[in-house]
Amino acid sequence: MQRLLNPAMLLYARQQQKRFDQIDLYQSQMQVFGQLLQWSLGSRFARDHDLHRQMSWSDFQAQVPLRDYDDYRLNYLEPNLQNLDRILTNLPVCWIGKTSGTSAGREKQIPITALFMEQNRQASQLQALFNLLAVKDARALLKPIFWLTDMSDIECSGPYPMATTARLMRSFGPPALNRRLLPRTHLFEHQPPSERFEQLIRQACDWDVWFVAGVSPWLLTLFKRMIEFKQVENIQAIWPHLKLVGHAGVCFDWYADSMRHLVGPGPIFRESYAGTEGYYGFQALCSTALRLIPHLGLLYECIKVEDYQQTHPRRYGLWEVETEQTYVLYVSNSCGLWSYEVGDLICFEQTRPTLLCRVVGRVQAKFDFLGDKLLLREIETVLQALQKEHNLKINDYHVGIDMPARQMHLLLDCEQAPASLLGFMQVFDQRLQACNDQYRRNRQGAVNQQPRAELVAAGGFQLWLEQTRQTHLQTKIPHLFSEPSLFSEFYQSLVDLDLILPERC
Repeated sequence: MQRLLNPAMLLYARQQQKRFDQIDLYQSQMQVFGQLLQWSLGSRFARDHDLHRQMSWSDFQAQVPLRDYDDYRLNYLEPNLQNLDRILTNLPVCWIGKTSGTSAGREKQIPITALFMEQNRQASQLQALFNLLAVKDARALLKPIFWLTDMSDIECSGPYPMATTARLMRSFGPPALNRRLLPRTHLFEHQPPSERFEQLIRQACDWDVWFVAGVSPWLLTLFKRMIEFKQVENIQAIWPHLKLVGHAGVCFDWYADSMRHLVGPGPIFRESYAGTEGYYGFQALCSTALRLIPHLGLLYECIKVEDYQQTHPRRYGLWEVETEQTYVLYVSNSCGLWSYEVGDLICFEQTRPTLLCRVVGRVQAKFDFLGDKLLLREIETVLQALQKEHNLKINDYHVGIDMPARQMHLLLDCEQAPASLLGFMQVFDQRLQACNDQYRRNRQGAVNQQPRAELVAAGGFQLWLEQTRQTHLQTKIPHLFSEPSLFSEFYQSLVDLDLILPERC
């Protein structure tokens, strides 16, 4: 049976790939635009912006401004939390989706409709077919899938169940889908929160896993704890049939070497690009770049990053973007969000014959507290280069600002730390000056002082989450907080938990 099923599934996947490759960006996005208008009619948002069925693309962009989360929160969400029906969309609101961690330090809460959840399911099915073409073994998708997702309890926001969209999918998604997913939901629902992760580790070591998926740092933490628990060399000693590792949520470059070392040789790594506001895309077949999904309920707009502060920047559709240009991404969706700022910076590597892009940063991920004009990706690039040159092993990091000292403050979780933190930071400082002229001028003018670093206990960031947030994996610590006060609170709590190691520079 398997001999017949695998060729049949591969043939079907190739047919769907061909159909996806032939999608016209303009036509598909205009069809989505029309659908979103239809679903919005009768809502307060539609009345506020005079949305109607015959609205043109240019009229829409003139009448509906670009918005961030705070705009929606203050004007549409918080005043109506007891009843969100007909506020942003004419579709019934069923749940509240929340983000797992942001650079602003606060949780975002987004209304979720049943149609939106179905569109996410269809997008994940499409990616599954591309994953099949990459791994070429249908068993990786037919066996139960280990999806490392949110294990927190479902809360309430007014009358609505509230959790991350992944957690909502596990509890309210199609039963046929949930029967194929590990761990079973009873692990979430019948275990005390403090015991769920340890239970998960013990259970996972007994499963025959062919496909595991999750956010990169969560997977890394899980793999380390499983290897310690079983006292083996790598994950393949526990899961010998592992074919596919799906990762998402953060830039994989930072975690790739550690992940491959923990997993062992053989399995293929594939990226998903999704958020609370939608399932945006997935990794292309012959590249590490991403393909956006233009026909499943998301309307994309992009503005050039240099125009971000303008009052009325030029807004580009997917059919208008250019290569080698960095854009800020906005989406409209079937939950009633219109021209909503996702917060990602994306760069298009190719526009023809298929659209390929990469996420190159976050809008808020700028270390600009003292006029440095440093991007977080510049800091990451320098850290990654020094890690390889000095044969270090940095598991994770967080960068903040000590405002009284006018000094960057770097926190490092290292398996193999620099012999001298002071010497390491001197080189780090020199490299940053070489790659960013404004930072160099600030340092030469003594606007800010040489950065300093401290070591965090191994796994300290994760321990902080477990101790202070009572969460296990599902929350991410941003690499940078947008407010100095948030970093001060974060640092002090690490000190209080005795997670800062004594060596300092």
